[in-house]
Amino acid sequence: MKSFLFKIMAAGLITLAAIGSASANWQCKVHNARGQFWYGVADSRAVASSYAMKFCASGSDKVRNCEIDYCRSGSFSAHGKAGVWQCNATNARGQLWVGTGTSRAVAAANATGFCTAHSTYASNCVINSCFIKY
Repeated sequence: MKSFLFKIMAAGLITLAAIGSASANWQCKVHNARGQFWYGVADSRAVASSYAMKFCASGSDKVRNCEIDYCRSGSFSAHGKAGVWQCNATNARGQLWVGTGTSRAVAAANATGFCTAHSTYASNCVINSCFIKY
């Protein structure tokens, strides 16, 4: 009987530890004048909004075109597990290729691969922006 009670208490403590470690974090959505949008995810609202603004600024012509739509708290993935990563690559002629993947690295590799496969000079391909699509 003692071992049974010990197992129940241990299971309860493990469950409480798991619940406590699943802390809420913040997700912010930002858009630009062209209708593109980016998300930032972090443990605080300030950091999440700065990430989203940074992604928007790197993918927009003018930083002042970036506006925050919302910030909310909850359980969000910062590593693309809740969404799909999308990266945009362009070449010197301004042609755009989009790559998606389960991580930023995979999406960037896919976008670069599409660009290099279809460009005369593969060295002109650059990643312009990466963000999580939900």
